[in-house]
Amino acid sequence: MKEVVYIKTGLLFFLLIYALVSVTVSTVVPTNNTVQLIAHDDFENGFSSYWYRAMNDFSYSGNPSTSHSISPTHSYRFELHSTDPLIEGGMRSELEGASESPFQERIYNFSIYLPNGGTEDYALDKYDCDEIIAQWHTNPDPGEVGTMPPLSLHTTTNVDGTGHYFLMRIWDDKPMSTNSELKADGKVTCYDLGSYEGDKGKWVNWSFYVKWGWLQSQNPMLEVYKDGNLILNLDGLPNTMNDQKGINQQFGIYKWEWDGSYSPCTSKLTKRVIYFDDVSVLQVNQSFPPLQIKAAPVASFSVSSISGKHPLTVKFTDTSTGNITSWSWSFGDGKTASTQNTTHVYSSRGTYTSKLTISNSAGSSTVTKKIRVV
Repeated sequence: MKEVVYIKTGLLFFLLIYALVSVTVSTVVPTNNTVQLIAHDDFENGFSSYWYRAMNDFSYSGNPSTSHSISPTHSYRFELHSTDPLIEGGMRSELEGASESPFQERIYNFSIYLPNGGTEDYALDKYDCDEIIAQWHTNPDPGEVGTMPPLSLHTTTNVDGTGHYFLMRIWDDKPMSTNSELKADGKVTCYDLGSYEGDKGKWVNWSFYVKWGWLQSQNPMLEVYKDGNLILNLDGLPNTMNDQKGINQQFGIYKWEWDGSYSPCTSKLTKRVIYFDDVSVLQVNQSFPPLQIKAAPVASFSVSSISGKHPLTVKFTDTSTGNITSWSWSFGDGKTASTQNTTHVYSSRGTYTSKLTISNSAGSSTVTKKIRVV
């Protein structure tokens, strides 16, 4: 069966229609202004190939469960211990989705259940200790160190000792980003989404309607719905990083305090349990063509001497990454070149600063190295 749902008055209309239909296939023939189902999981028979397990292989780490469910009988239960080994460099028990192309416009639906009481209780942690329960992570460009996820849904303990949800939004229009630069530039923003304590012991539906973009000209949008109610609207604000690849969606539990390397908070908890059900990813198809990625290249080069005697002949080899349209060499002695790779003769002893600048239509990048002739 194929279900095509038309968006007429925004996501609220779609949510109403989506609740009334039974979607049983993962692809439809897209037409203008329609929603195409990418993945849907109710965990009655495990989970679809869209996801993979980013978790340990302990019997408790992640499994379909009949303890709590909004689909016929099953949900997916995640459990993470403070003593678990690192997975993908972090303390996590998550399902991770396939990588997206950049600039997608998508709807992400999922329902969560925070256990109330007993051995699974979603207990309060110390102040400022939190965990990510859903995140959309980057795929960094070559030579770039990975950053915090551009979009993530957290639970935390506020200064008044109450448990809250909050959303973190991170963005950058620069080709290369680091966490310290993002914080210094004011490109990390948090939004309080209210208390989760009244949600314990019941299912809560979340919907994120996102069009990804790191520039206002890319028409980014972000609308967050909780149980069908719009609780946050950030349309027009950038919501991702300047990367050649799109994001990966992940959900479950990620708690960095337990490895002791990312947060000054020392958690008092040793276990977290959360349930997810009725997870879906939908593509919003528009009548305009997709945006083209324009990313500045990243400069690098290697040097080697051809003759060890004075005068010294040095070979310069471009090792840059990205789509490069021009090269500009400066050797520190007044001489230049414009080929991709080159050789240069230093006729006098001394220390020279060699420089390579590369560029394309999206920008330029420069790197320097010292050459010592003795």
